[in-house]
Amino acid sequence: EVVLMHECLNSLSTFSVIASFSSIEHDGQGRYGDPLDPDGDLAAMNEAWIKLTPGGVLLLNVPVGHDDGFYWYSQRIYGPARLPLLLRGWTYEGLATSTGILAPTIPFQLNRVSSGFPVFVLRKPVYATTPWIPHVNPDTLQCSAKGVCNRKTM
Repeated sequence: EVVLMHECLNSLSTFSVIASFSSIEHDGQGRYGDPLDPDGDLAAMNEAWIKLTPGGVLLLNVPVGHDDGFYWYSQRIYGPARLPLLLRGWTYEGLATSTGILAPTIPFQLNRVSSGFPVFVLRKPVYATTPWIPHVNPDTLQCSAKGVCNRKTM
């Protein structure tokens, strides 16, 4: 079943899987009639967090690059600064790219997975709280200033 987000938010339904393809990076830029919000992408991630059951999976497709970018009225590019902010709190389970699937234990470089927009496989922790809080999750993704990302473990 496909449900539009505004319909979804007005219901009590939750989901075990949510897929977001080429949309989060546009949120808050007003291009599609949404209100202007510099953190619209983070607000959209909060909405996904609210509607996903604890332990559920988010398949997230966003453009990534070696550097962060904000292209007014178009999109964001997620680099070493904004990507970890976008994924905070989620358990990073892996990455699907046009060249294959990367396990969560395999580090990757943002500029090498940007072709074809990768799909992040994220899990909402079972212990998760609502609303989305930037709590410390030992299995979240971290990126260095050089764009090398890996699963942070404590």
